[in-house]
Amino acid sequence: MADSVFVLEVHHGGYFVGLPKLYLSGKVDFIRNVDSDLMSYFEVLDLVKGLGCNPEICNIYHKMPDSDFDGGLRDIKADTDVVDMFAIHKGRGIISVYVENEEDSESDKDGSECSERSVNLSDIEYFADGDEIVDCTALVSKGSAIRNLEVGDGSGFSEDRDMERPQLEKGMLFANAGVFRAALRQHAILNGTEFKFLKNEGHRVTAKCKNDCGWRIHASYFEDTTSFQIKSLKCHPCQCPRQYRIRHANSCWLSRTYIDRLRDDPNWKLSAIRKAAKRDHMVDMSDSQVYRAKRKALQEIEGNHRQQYWKLWDYCEMIRRTNPGSTALLKVERTLSNTAPVFQRMFVVYEAQARGFVNGCRPIIGLDACHLKGPFLGQLMHAVGRDANDQMFPIAIAAVEAELKDSWVWFLENLLQVIGRPEEHGWTFISDRQKVCTYPFFLLVLSAMNIFPSTSLMHALIL
Repeated sequence: MADSVFVLEVHHGGYFVGLPKLYLSGKVDFIRNVDSDLMSYFEVLDLVKGLGCNPEICNIYHKMPDSDFDGGLRDIKADTDVVDMFAIHKGRGIISVYVENEEDSESDKDGSECSERSVNLSDIEYFADGDEIVDCTALVSKGSAIRNLEVGDGSGFSEDRDMERPQLEKGMLFANAGVFRAALRQHAILNGTEFKFLKNEGHRVTAKCKNDCGWRIHASYFEDTTSFQIKSLKCHPCQCPRQYRIRHANSCWLSRTYIDRLRDDPNWKLSAIRKAAKRDHMVDMSDSQVYRAKRKALQEIEGNHRQQYWKLWDYCEMIRRTNPGSTALLKVERTLSNTAPVFQRMFVVYEAQARGFVNGCRPIIGLDACHLKGPFLGQLMHAVGRDANDQMFPIAIAAVEAELKDSWVWFLENLLQVIGRPEEHGWTFISDRQKVCTYPFFLLVLSAMNIFPSTSLMHALIL
């Protein structure tokens, strides 16, 4: 019974930044006497809600024992995740749970913790998504426009043409509810006004001015189509004071606004982005919001590295299917048998490379490795030959966790299974042409493989 009772150490109200990842701000609450046999995903949501968090806009994680944030966080999104969490922590007593709010709000900190001196801006993976998920390719720019009309002509709203300076009119048609909401937010940002939703549903949207000045808008489906139409629009009877801290001017809006600028200059500083937003749109963004905006824009430009790892199985299968005879191997590791696999190594040799080397190149194989840059690092190992024109001929590559004896043995074993054994072809190995590598070390690697006979070691040359 004791093994099934835990203490949950719940960190909430904060957010993750940087690489190595840090959890900033927020507070900690302890929930005692939690019986794992009585817990499910919905009970976890109730506990989070009891701490004042909104589960609908939160990411919930638990941290693996004896690990850091970078590799030890696990999502809690289903009952199976809850079962795994308790199984992993069996016998430990205390489970660390982290709650991160997805939505930027007016209560954002001033972001001093996220200044350029304290966060690594190359980290575009280890930070939970904030704000709602929207298309980050649409752009907006400076300007202020409002056209208060009681009756419009029912013209259509073009997202490409009109989103930059939306002019809302009664009777105006939108492609769907999402486009209407985006135009409404852009309208508020450009004019420095705040609004709040009275109804925000799939088939109808109603909003009014936050200052209760009389401005109100309502839109719903147009007849039997998926188009959205503004059915009523009450204009401002007075001039509301301009707001410089606008809730809808969040990090996702900022990333959409300056994504082209960041595409041209990925090293654009946070302070410069914040000044540009204030100059161009008269909105004051926190450092935290600016950091999130840059992360999202770079993620949109460069792609999500973490999500690409889930596609590696398909990528290997595609190589084997479209290039018959090719070798594509993927090695993963698991901390526990019931946990998700974690990428460790990948080895690729195309059939044309192996055949071309064996039939048309000199029997010389150069081995080397170099560091991989990016959020996940590692080493890129490769084998290269020389063709008849004395030009380099690539044979095989492998991405591994580090340049270790075990990883070299794994690479060479797979390589020789593809191109054949040294005693059959008389291969000569050249290791690390630009550095001195001791002869005993290379012999150690070869002998550890147990596939080189002693007579073939003479083919291993160390430069």
